[in-house]
Amino acid sequence: MFAIQYGLILSCVLSSITGFSAVLDMPGTMKRFFGPNHPTTAIFIWNFKMQFVSLLFVYALNVVVAVYTPLTTLAYVLACMNLIRVGYVMQYVVSAEKVALLGFVENGKMLKVIIVVQTVLAAVIACCALLSSSDPEYIVYAATIIDRGDCCKGFGALGSYAYFVYFLCAVGILGRIPQVRNPIKAAKRFMAEGKSLPSDKGELLQIEFAFGFTAINYLQIWVFVLGLTFVVPSATPIAGFMTLVCGVGISMIVKTIIEIDEHGFAMLPMLFFLTLLSVMFGASVLALLA
Repeated sequence: MFAIQYGLILSCVLSSITGFSAVLDMPGTMKRFFGPNHPTTAIFIWNFKMQFVSLLFVYALNVVVAVYTPLTTLAYVLACMNLIRVGYVMQYVVSAEKVALLGFVENGKMLKVIIVVQTVLAAVIACCALLSSSDPEYIVYAATIIDRGDCCKGFGALGSYAYFVYFLCAVGILGRIPQVRNPIKAAKRFMAEGKSLPSDKGELLQIEFAFGFTAINYLQIWVFVLGLTFVVPSATPIAGFMTLVCGVGISMIVKTIIEIDEHGFAMLPMLFFLTLLSVMFGASVLALLA
């Protein structure tokens, strides 16, 4: 293994600790971030959990790149993605008013720790990529990856599966951009008739933070996967990643539909995403088996 691969995997492992902890123990995570008087509204808890699930998907991209396409360009992009997420969190942390409204304990201590850790890990990824770029053995290896990518021949290694990947990425990118620009306005579109978001200013800011963070994560995922299609040696890395994302997404949406009255979501958007992810899941499994 080369330094770039060690850096990417190390970053994934360390970053995923908080993500898995949140997904497996949401009540405990809520207490760590907000203290004993943490938010209890179903819609915020759903968004807060989705935020960590999407982060785990982002971290999984590190492993995909490390195993299949450990190119320095991709590593630098992943490091920049870390810093973009840090920047998103920073805009809340630097405002004492927002930290107070969000209700984070100890003046947002957990967020500050995450900012430092993710900044350091971004530097680790970049430094490891820089070390590999001067390694003669790595240079030869990277050249073979670029050759295998076959990026100048249409769909390259993806074949007809590329249609499914490009369509999902396009829908994901176009759908997430408005959510990044105005999280609350976008969140309102998912609410059922007669249902509304909380009116309390603090609760609204909490939803804005979690919903906007999730939107940024998925926007990064779809843009990165779209670029990845031009350098992967086969459909396996993308199909495997999509199988994971769609499989988890389907299970979460089904659970949400069962509890839809509790969350206040409209049924139509849930059915749309369930259908979209189900089709992509089937196409990805077939691509893996081909």
